[in-house]
Amino acid sequence: MKSITTSDLEQFRASYHCPSNKLIEKQATKKGIAQFTLDKQILRENPAVFNIVLPTYHFYNQRDSVRCWCFSSLNLIEGNIAHNLNITPRQLALSANYLTFFDKLEKTNYLYNYVIEKDCSLEALRETVFGPKDPLVEGSFFINFVNLVYKYGLVPASVMPENKNTENSRDYFIDLWREKARMDALELFKFKKEVSTQKLYQIKKQKLGEMYALLSKISGEPPRVFDYKYNDRSGHRRILKNYTPTGFRDEFLTLDLHKFRPLRSDPTHKYYTDQIVKKAYSDNPFRPEIQYFNVPKSDMKRLAISQLKSGLPVRISIRTGLFKDRREQVFDTRLHNYEKLGIKLADYETGIATKLILSQHAMVITGVQIENGQPVRWKIENTHTPNQFYVMNDNFFDKYVVEVSIYSDYFDFELK
Repeated sequence: MKSITTSDLEQFRASYHCPSNKLIEKQATKKGIAQFTLDKQILRENPAVFNIVLPTYHFYNQRDSVRCWCFSSLNLIEGNIAHNLNITPRQLALSANYLTFFDKLEKTNYLYNYVIEKDCSLEALRETVFGPKDPLVEGSFFINFVNLVYKYGLVPASVMPENKNTENSRDYFIDLWREKARMDALELFKFKKEVSTQKLYQIKKQKLGEMYALLSKISGEPPRVFDYKYNDRSGHRRILKNYTPTGFRDEFLTLDLHKFRPLRSDPTHKYYTDQIVKKAYSDNPFRPEIQYFNVPKSDMKRLAISQLKSGLPVRISIRTGLFKDRREQVFDTRLHNYEKLGIKLADYETGIATKLILSQHAMVITGVQIENGQPVRWKIENTHTPNQFYVMNDNFFDKYVVEVSIYSDYFDFELK
């Protein structure tokens, strides 16, 4: 059978029409998939109780944007910075707007350089940077965050706060950024046949200046020097004057971000070996190939617990979607019985091999409940204020936690 025929449809209909299927159809379409398949008993089995728990961090809200990678990374480091400022972690908010401004500028620069340097046709560009390998995306990786921090520094959120455009970047902002950058890149491509390479880079610099202006008008211009006022733990008023973003970073961030290593558990590759996740543009320092160390899930959990015990949260990447309840804020693979709809979901190894299980969202672990020496549930700090904290059952860690970032000081084995 190559195409669907009328005869095929008649057979499908005849097979489907039975009382049980029609009853499921009626209930599922009335209640919705989530409520129809929900097992409420599982919600009661996941209380928000933890015997290892970190302080609450600042509540970030990415709203209608794709910046969980940045907000979760700020949650990872703000405890260290808050300690060095002598304030509680809950008091400190760092600016995601500042870092994501430069993330967009760097991706724009990469696109311009690619068009200038690659000896390819317009059709080839449509198949790469003007197509499926488009670098102009708001999502990024933890290594992007690290590179941005070490190049541009950090500023408090009050210095470069969020605004309506950044909080709802899918409305207009991203489209305008992409439109400007893509049109500039096309113009640079056309100029390649008409001007010298030196002149081409001069035009590119002009275009980057125009992009800086556009991003500044929408996001606000990043500060070169700033003052920061706050109250310390003793209630004393403090003022940091004439700080640069890199100076603020150098004085108050004492974690070495390069020591965070991504760990994954991929049963299709040999454990305790380095592996590569191939991403587009591996020659771009802000979107490199992602190297990770492949370990069993038991190692990921053990090291995550060690890091939590030291007082440092654990950044994770997960697949969300099928087993979460937003109202009760629970992740558990038993929450929904999808077999009622006649579907059996992929196991972990099959999901990894077919990319059904892959990173969709970044958050941080800030607590864990350990019973009889084993984790049973985890406290997750999210990047959406209405659903700030989730309880994640350990079965969800087993199946849908794709990656954890572990500080190498807590490794109990040697990296090969």
